[in-house]
Amino acid sequence: MKNVYTDSRLQVNDVVESNGFIAMLYNDNYPSNPCAAAMISRRWVLDNCVDDAQVKYQYIKVGEMTEGADVFVYSIRKSVTHESYKEIPFEIEGYNAQNTFATVNAIRLHKSSKLMYVDYDHFIEPIHMFDHQLSVELSYTTFMTRRNGKLQMRNEYLPIVNSSCCNHHFGPYFKKDHKTCLDNSQLCVPISNSITTEECCNSQAFMVYNNSLLGIMAWSTICSEETGLDPWVFSHVGYYKKWIVNVICKKGRPACINYFNEW
Repeated sequence: MKNVYTDSRLQVNDVVESNGFIAMLYNDNYPSNPCAAAMISRRWVLDNCVDDAQVKYQYIKVGEMTEGADVFVYSIRKSVTHESYKEIPFEIEGYNAQNTFATVNAIRLHKSSKLMYVDYDHFIEPIHMFDHQLSVELSYTTFMTRRNGKLQMRNEYLPIVNSSCCNHHFGPYFKKDHKTCLDNSQLCVPISNSITTEECCNSQAFMVYNNSLLGIMAWSTICSEETGLDPWVFSHVGYYKKWIVNVICKKGRPACINYFNEW
């Protein structure tokens, strides 16, 4: 299968600015609040879109975030959340921290009912996953935000900072017996001054490095004019690739495993 994301002539801008690897998950209870996912194969998307009592994601839209592309809709056949996924709520004195929390192993897979459409002219096809448990200093971050009721994408180069800096920032957010620190499976990115409070509060983001998916947003952090914008915390995809491949290639099919290992 042709893979435009590994074409040496491509610049990272060609990949992320097309937004073709981004699929949108929807549920009928809240159709105006989709969740963004990254298409990593023609049957699977990767995200942190976890179901709860009110929201259960039911279908995937591909091509919706790419101008000029056709949009295709697929029902979700199967969803798999990391078995050690956990949320740790923030508790901040003098601030309503409802719906803000840290996470551990914030990663999820959704399987479509059939093969998802690819459109090479619009870069709509699976994106490679970052294949190393290494950190990088700078990542191209593409994030979905909402303006005037419409979903839009923005792209920024954002620095990845040492986890100790973020641990110091987030430390006061936890009870002493629930303190959670970032580890090597997570990446921390301070928010650029060019990102507004409104954009931050309505956004989901993906980190792309060298045309590969490096991170998916993990923590639900604070963004307000009163307290400022917290850094964004991402799950490092390279640390979860083995788990991802084991889920997708459940029966150990060599062709399936080779498909991901060739990346």
